[in-house]
This record gives sequence, structure tokens and C-alpha cells, in this order.
Amino acid sequence: MRNRVTSALVALAMALVFLAVTRAQTAKPPAATAASAGSGPTVDLSGVWVATTPRLCEPKDGCFPDANSKDSKEQVYNPETDEADASVFRHNPYPMQPWAAEKFNQNRNSEEGSPWDAHCSPMGPTVEWLFQSYPIEIIQSPKRVLLLFERDHEIRHIWTDGRDHPKDFGHNWMGNTVGHWEGNTLVADTIGLNDLTWLDKAGHVHSDALHIIERFDRPSHDKLVLHITLDDPKAYTAPISAFRNFKLTNWDLDEDVNCEDKIKESMGRGKAIPLH
Repeated sequence: MRNRVTSALVALAMALVFLAVTRAQTAKPPAATAASAGSGPTVDLSGVWVATTPRLCEPKDGCFPDANSKDSKEQVYNPETDEADASVFRHNPYPMQPWAAEKFNQNRNSEEGSPWDAHCSPMGPTVEWLFQSYPIEIIQSPKRVLLLFERDHEIRHIWTDGRDHPKDFGHNWMGNTVGHWEGNTLVADTIGLNDLTWLDKAGHVHSDALHIIERFDRPSHDKLVLHITLDDPKAYTAPISAFRNFKLTNWDLDEDVNCEDKIKESMGRGKAIPLH
């Protein structure tokens, strides 16, 4: 009798093990695992990039240039010789709210210069991307994309791990950016910016409601295309769009410290101040 009971228990145990293995083999993988299998981008945006001349988008073309077209007039952007930010963006004013137009006129006619030159403040994401000529390094990983700016070693994180914007983020110089992939296009969404920076070097201001959408495409090995939309209903009556192309380089980022001359002057013209 005891042997029969033992045999029955062994048979039952083996049946339960077989059932568990069968269910494990046939069960669907978790949603996150299923989504990560073969659904990510096949392009890597990593590299050190230098920008060409920025351009405002025209409503008629929808601001989606042919990424594969070759423009013989396209040159690496040099602020010393190329006044695109002054001519194109200053003489094609954005659709501003009255208070923003008043501030723009004050900034345009001011002798103090831009806030980053006069007060050593960060440029913010729009000027860093659209109007400066320093190289930018992109480092891409599965959970985030890092943007490293040579100027003042500023950095931006584009989180691509599925997170949303924090509800209690507040405001800072670079805001909070989350991204997702649409095929091989990285779409970055930024909120939480303070109102202390300009949109460009021409003097256009913005409010703390500024919402930025960026689309990154790498149509070829040595070319990167950025399409950016700025939406700020407090300061502008319609969204503003622009695009800029970047060329791949084999450079390493250098050290460029904002207001270095002022820092040295405050420390005795380059002489270190004793700590004790």
C-alpha cells in the first residue's frame, strides 16, 4: 500500500513539473521584452558633429528638407563670417506676443549683448543646437542619448527608456527631455525650461512654457539632420520651426570655458588664489 502511495505521489510530482515546463515554453514574453526584440533603431547617431548654416522653415515646404540632397552652397557654420543668425532670424521676426516683441526690440538694440556673453549664463538647448559653431558629440546607448557640447562642457540627457516627464520637475537651463524612436528617427520632447535664455542670438525671448520637439535623422554616415519645433503660446502666436544639417568629423571635443577671461580676472588675471 505504501509503495502504491509513493508511486502515485512521484507520478503527480512529475506531471506538475511537466505542466510547469510546458507553460513556460508556451507563455508570451513580458511586454517590455517583446517590445525590445527587433523594435529598436538600426541607426547609431554617435559621433562628433559640426553644424552647417541654420535655416528657418518655410510653411510651404513643411520644413522637412530632402535629407539626401546635396546643397553646393551649404558650408560649415562660422559665426565670424556667416551672419545667418543675424540676417535670417533678425529680419524674419517670429509671430510674437506683444510682451515678447517688446523684449525682442530691447534685446536687439541693447549694447549689453547676449545673456551668456554679458552674464556668463548657459545658452540653453535652442542656441546650443541652432546657433553656435562648436562641435557636439552624441553618445547613443539603449536607455539614453547623451549630447555633449564643447562650449562650457554642457550636457543634455535624452532618456529613451520609456519614462515620462516627472510631474514635479520644475524648471532649469536645459529642461527635461524624454525621447522615443520612430523607425530610425529619434524624437525628443523637452519641457521644464526656465525663461532666462534666448531662442537665438538675435534676441528672441521665451517663457517657461516653452515646449521643444526635436527630430534627429542620420540619412548617411557623415550627415545628421535636426528638425526642431518650438512651441511657446505665452510668447508666440504660432509654433516656430527650423532645421540644421551636421557633418561628421574625426575631432575630439576641446575644453572651452564660458567667461574664462572673467574668471581669470576675478582670480588675479590667471594667478591662483591660495586656498588658506
